[in-house]
Amino acid sequence: DDDQRAARAFLLGRASMADVYSRLDALWPPAHEIRTVIPPNARVRLMHIYHHSMAPYAPLETEYSFSLGKDWHTAMFAPPQEARACLERQGLNYFLVDTKTVFFDFLVFSPLFAPGSLEKNFLVAWRKGDVYLLTWAPASGEAEGQPAADMRDLLAGWELNLARSQEWKPMRELYAQILAIYEYNGRDAKRVALPPGLRPVQGFQ
Repeated sequence: DDDQRAARAFLLGRASMADVYSRLDALWPPAHEIRTVIPPNARVRLMHIYHHSMAPYAPLETEYSFSLGKDWHTAMFAPPQEARACLERQGLNYFLVDTKTVFFDFLVFSPLFAPGSLEKNFLVAWRKGDVYLLTWAPASGEAEGQPAADMRDLLAGWELNLARSQEWKPMRELYAQILAIYEYNGRDAKRVALPPGLRPVQGFQ
């Protein structure tokens, strides 16, 4: 049967590990393809939950599965340069985005990922269709070798996908509510007092 033929091809060296994982729907192809343009073992944050990679050589980090630890509030709410610095300190230098798949990451609502900041702080390191791998732009602000069309396409798709994602889940409202709690507590991440009259965000479990 197909499983036996696939196993035989792998054992005979006619199929790669990527072929096997892809066949089992356990490897989103871009997760494998970007590994040719980034350093070995580089961390990659995926801004979605409907793509995944179980291949040990091509891991993807998501909002739900990988913590930003004590820097979470800085990455989410601080001005772009401060948020960028905290992520760089963590060694998080790559962000994988599919503008045709709904976002599921609060980072997309942060000041760092606002359109103006995207243009200033990021460049497109790799692209395949509507899938973009972002990395940090040089501190000088000069995007070395960056095709301007790629960033323009990304920004156009980004805005449309934010709207599409909001129709799916009210993540922007939830982000705004968390920010309101953070600010009510004097931006002290160790305090969690709730503002008077705070109401639950509808449509989110």
